Amino acid sequence: MKYSFEVPTTALDVFYEDQDYLFCIAPTALSDYNYFNFYKEKAKEKYLVLDNGAFELGKSISIKELVQLAQDLGAREIVSPDVVHNAVHTVNKSIELFRYLDAKELLNDFEVMVVPQGKTKEEVMLCLSKLMRLPARVVGIAARVLPANTPYHSEQLRFSFLQEIIQKKMLGKRVVHLLGLCAVQYMKAYKKEQHTFKIRSIDTSFPIVLGMLGKSFTETKRKPTCPLLYDAVLTEETIKRIKFNINYLKNYK
Repeated sequence: MKYSFEVPTTALDVFYEDQDYLFCIAPTALSDYNYFNFYKEKAKEKYLVLDNGAFELGKSISIKELVQLAQDLGAREIVSPDVVHNAVHTVNKSIELFRYLDAKELLNDFEVMVVPQGKTKEEVMLCLSKLMRLPARVVGIAARVLPANTPYHSEQLRFSFLQEIIQKKMLGKRVVHLLGLCAVQYMKAYKKEQHTFKIRSIDTSFPIVLGMLGKSFTETKRKPTCPLLYDAVLTEETIKRIKFNINYLKNYK
């Protein structure tokens, strides 16, 4: 299982060596010159996944912008456009992406990660079954794959969701990417089921946000609800704490 960590733009270099691969947030790359330049340069060295921004914006940036940004950065994988908890729009946008890539003769230039969405488990399952008809090799499962009231409950629901889709043999030869992480105690279970779940990778800001709040995984296993501040300046003590959190999480590789 490979890890990527979302960190403040001011500390991208500090945590670069901790990254197994790179996970770039599209809206941030479009609005932050330094963030964009860092990922463009480092994409020459490490595998870069370009996220579409749905978690931050509620829906993806436009397909034209997304593909152009992927080309400009040198990304090797694109997270297909999804709309949070909207199955119909997610399927339609994903189909539109593949048609666009085909029309531009770019189908062989990128791996594509599809992300099932829906308001209920039944909607998410139906969305996933339709997405599985597309030539995508990676399936991204959001931390809040099903609507939930608490982050802890979300992780529990995602784990159960993964168990169900594996039992139903819905993935075929595809691999799984975990989009975010809400509760670190589930990492032991994910590691145990890694080959069954076919978990390739995970991206998260969890150890960073926790460290910025002055806490470590020895104190809490649940992610705070506050967002990552990309313009934050980190002290040496905070960096040390974040490094500890990252190493703690990587014990579950």
